[in-house]
Amino acid sequence: MRVWLFLLLIMFAGINSGCLRSLGTHAIQCAMVGEEKICFVREVWGFNGENLSLTTDDNVCHKPSSENDYVSDRMRGDSVIFAKVVDGKFYVYAVPMEAPKNPFPVEVILEPYNPATYFDRDFIKDGYQKFDLNEEKMTWCFNDIF
Repeated sequence: MRVWLFLLLIMFAGINSGCLRSLGTHAIQCAMVGEEKICFVREVWGFNGENLSLTTDDNVCHKPSSENDYVSDRMRGDSVIFAKVVDGKFYVYAVPMEAPKNPFPVEVILEPYNPATYFDRDFIKDGYQKFDLNEEKMTWCFNDIF
């Protein structure tokens, strides 16, 4: 009994500190590109574990796949992404992402993230939608725990 209590205490401490890789937190925001739903999914774990994916899966607990999703592990704290649809193409202003090995259902144009000009640009005026994947919008995924 004491062993189980001790293990539960360690698990609870890991969840609250975010120190265990398998206990991530997730956020999602989606947009329609024509008839296709495209979603940004952010996963954060530990002190500096973080990734961002662009996927057609609208499950917040989706695990990114280099086969089918755009994936980046370089988000590093910037939880705001800007994107817009122009002539059926999805323009994304975010950290660099690797293109999937398989064809993606919409054409994605990745615009390079430039921290030096980030605050000088009026994205909303340029027709971009703000995707805010900050910590207040995150949820736990139990499939990470079990």
